[in-house]
Amino acid sequence: MENFTEEEKAHLIAFKNNLPMFEAVQKALLACIYENGVIKAGAKHDPKQNWALAVLWNSDRELSDTELANSIRATAEGVRFIESGLQRINNLHVDKPIAKKENKAL
Repeated sequence: MENFTEEEKAHLIAFKNNLPMFEAVQKALLACIYENGVIKAGAKHDPKQNWALAVLWNSDRELSDTELANSIRATAEGVRFIESGLQRINNLHVDKPIAKKENKAL
């Protein structure tokens, strides 16, 4: 992750090492996909809550199969990008500094 300073990397490592926070942020970023279409106790079922079905219901015109597939593919790619970024953070590690050897001649 060469586009981050050492300080930024340290913050990202601290973030990934706080597992409850990491998982909460992951859920927050992806909640619109993971939660939509899930029937919840005590709530009236609304199939338009499912993001894939909402593409059809919320369109002001009839979508072709290709347009629908492209919309679903774009959403899936967005989820993949978010997951990929989170995985990159999760793979970060602290580079161990090279131990300096004592020069006995000095």
